[in-house]
Amino acid sequence: MQTYRPGQIVLLSFPFADVMGTRRRPALVLLDTGDADIVVARVTSQADRGPFDVELVEWH
Repeated sequence: MQTYRPGQIVLLSFPFADVMGTRRRPALVLLDTGDADIVVARVTSQADRGPFDVELVEWH
């Protein structure tokens, strides 16, 4: 089983809103629970669209 570090960027298959397909997208690892699950946040260059989206500034 692979382990992940918080802050690591991974490529995952995210489902479309209609659940009819997926697309490989980058995600930021927030937590590796030590089993088969990890907690991630999606990464996008698009402007925030929802109440849980957070814009990262001065991230370089």
